[in-house]
Amino acid sequence: MHRHADHKDSIDESFDLLLRQALDEYASRQEAFRQAIAPFDSWLIDEDSATLSMTGPECSTTFPLIPVGTYLPASESFCWAWANEAFPEASRHNASRIKAMVDRTGYGIFERAQFRASATDLDELCALALLALEGTAVFKQKSDTPWVFYVVGAADA
Repeated sequence: MHRHADHKDSIDESFDLLLRQALDEYASRQEAFRQAIAPFDSWLIDEDSATLSMTGPECSTTFPLIPVGTYLPASESFCWAWANEAFPEASRHNASRIKAMVDRTGYGIFERAQFRASATDLDELCALALLALEGTAVFKQKSDTPWVFYVVGAADA
């Protein structure tokens, strides 16, 4: 995430440590999720029920979702899901837990509805959202614009 290059204080140092830990956990969870969904060949997101359904030739499963945010690559614009009325109210409410990261990090970006972010910032934002929302992975829908990111919960048994 973008910060002034010459500024470094204890808040920045704490944030950098948290971010490194979140990115390591994110990478591990993304790989585990990639392996878990390998048997499936199609997926469907239902925004009303906040679920991701995956089906394969001999199996199917459903995961609960919490939207993280949307991203417009052409304008490098990120919007948190809690501030985006395109998502159902219950999803926005669940996504608003991301705001608690302000207290944990000292960074106000988690309470700013929309901001400029590069494509390389997205993994950092997703890693921190995964931490805040206590999910198992992040599902990225990049086939359309805007791109949409979701924290995935444990699959239904």
